[in-house]
Amino acid sequence: MLFRRLGIFVNGFTLEGAVAVGAGPGLDELDVFDLLASLVGKSLVLAEPDGGSLRYRLLESTRAYALEKLDAADERDPIARLHLRSLRDCFAELWQRRNRTAQVADLDGTLQTELEDVRSALDGALERSDLVDGGELLASFDTSWRDVGLEAEGMRRCAAYLALLPADQSRLRARLSIVLAFLRCLSGEKVRALELATEAVEHARASGDTLSAARALAEYAFSATFVHRFDDAEKALAQAEMIPETSAALRIRLLDVRALLSKFRGDLDTASRLLEQIRKEHRSLGNAHEEQFAALKLAEVEHARGRTPRSIEIVVEALPEARSSPDKSTLAWLLLNLAGYLAAVDDLPGAVAVAHESIGIRMSEPDHVHIACGIEHLALVFALRGDLARAATLEGYADGAFARHGFPREFTEWTTHDRLAALIREEFAPDDLARLTAEGAALSPDAAIAEALR
Repeated sequence: MLFRRLGIFVNGFTLEGAVAVGAGPGLDELDVFDLLASLVGKSLVLAEPDGGSLRYRLLESTRAYALEKLDAADERDPIARLHLRSLRDCFAELWQRRNRTAQVADLDGTLQTELEDVRSALDGALERSDLVDGGELLASFDTSWRDVGLEAEGMRRCAAYLALLPADQSRLRARLSIVLAFLRCLSGEKVRALELATEAVEHARASGDTLSAARALAEYAFSATFVHRFDDAEKALAQAEMIPETSAALRIRLLDVRALLSKFRGDLDTASRLLEQIRKEHRSLGNAHEEQFAALKLAEVEHARGRTPRSIEIVVEALPEARSSPDKSTLAWLLLNLAGYLAAVDDLPGAVAVAHESIGIRMSEPDHVHIACGIEHLALVFALRGDLARAATLEGYADGAFARHGFPREFTEWTTHDRLAALIREEFAPDDLARLTAEGAALSPDAAIAEALR
């Protein structure tokens, strides 16, 4: 009985996990302790050191046999529900700890370890319509989808659950909308992110959950800033800052949004000071990934302050840690902006090298707005080298991609765009320039990438 129930785990389990799915009709917790040891002794379950404890797993062929027995006993669905709830409770505790301390390592690390089981549990919950338990598990990952380099999967899963969740699940809909808004904004879909953040605020207020309301308002302010709705962003941010029931993680998030709004409103000194503070806080907390992201933002502000060599230094300092991280999206953004900085100081070989590397990281998503940004930086390099027809064609593609994704350029992209536009306008008559940019706008993402990397 215990053996077949343990087959529900995809990629191993802890003793606590074994108790969560094993104890029940026919077995109590003490039975699980004794029988698990017996299964290990018979080599049906493998026990392997995992830090200061043991992690258990079944061989794939053994697991397949266990699942056959689970199906024969007609226990698959009830055991799958216990598996889902065990993961839900584990990650809810980790999420609460992350909120309380602002430390991300435990949540991120556990998601990486349990990823295959998480995927199985979330897929099974959708199939069985266990939407609330599945949604609560999903909501607890928060920004960890980005931290482990799986933001596209996080967006897909959040959207799937939001489409099916009952309307009366206001708090859960708010939490999932907050996560999805964050990930959409990160992927360059700023307008869609603002729509989702607006929905999150409505759901959070309807639920009466003040912490969710503060987080939703922060995401609203974040997205609104990117689309230049500064007064709306200021109002939402001020409301979030006035809510007393905050957490350490939310406090840092609010500082981050305040820095962004300061940057867009031209108060670069305040933005730089806040981002330096955030970077130091994350370093003291051991949040390597968050520190990289703060460095990314700080470099952008320094570039806007006219201190581009300092921006280059900040990014170069952050690259070694970013290269070792499982989240390659932050590395891709660091490299992308570095390409813009290097082009700005006329280091064309350096700009080409890092733009190529950045685009290479995103090649599985050829229509990602990130790639369009890289293509525009390369177009400037081609223009500076005298290949102005190719530059104009690629600029046409980038413009079309930005419009398609609702992506408003930020300072680095505008710096590249304005310099590039001046060069190609000087070279071509208006009709010829319009023809070249139209040809670029008509390129498929794959064709545009091939042309940019040629």
